[in-house]
Amino acid sequence: MVDLLDILREFDALRDGSVGNDVVYQGSLPAIPPEYADVLPSDEIEPDMMKALHRCGIDRLYRHQIEAIKLASSGSNVVLQAPTASGKTLAFQIPMLQSLKNRGAHALMIYPNKALALDQRDQLMRLTAQLINLE
Repeated sequence: MVDLLDILREFDALRDGSVGNDVVYQGSLPAIPPEYADVLPSDEIEPDMMKALHRCGIDRLYRHQIEAIKLASSGSNVVLQAPTASGKTLAFQIPMLQSLKNRGAHALMIYPNKALALDQRDQLMRLTAQLINLE
C-alpha cells in the first residue's frame, strides 16, 4: 500500500499532507461472512442447471445471487452491485442460459474491459460445457 501511495504522489495523482487535502485511509476492515441461500431446483433454477453448477464445483449460491436470479427470471430488470468475487457473473449467466433454451431467444453481453470479458467468458464456457454434457 505504501508503494502504491508513493507512486500516486510521484504522478501527482495524490496530494496529501501540506501539498493537498486528499484523504488517505489505511486500514483493514473485518471480513463479512457470506449469506448463503438454500438452493433447490425450482422455477428459477432448473434441475439441469443445478446439475451443471454442481459439476462446476458450485454447491450453493449466495442469497443475493438467488434474489437476482428470481427477479431476472420473472422478467424484471436487475442492477446488482456487490464486491469483487461475490458471484455477480452467475447471477446473470444462470437466467440468461436458461432463457436461451427458448426458441428465438437472444442474449447480448457488453463488458467495460477486456480482462473482465475474458474472465466471465471462461466462467460461461465452463458452465455451458457442463450443461451440454448433461444432454
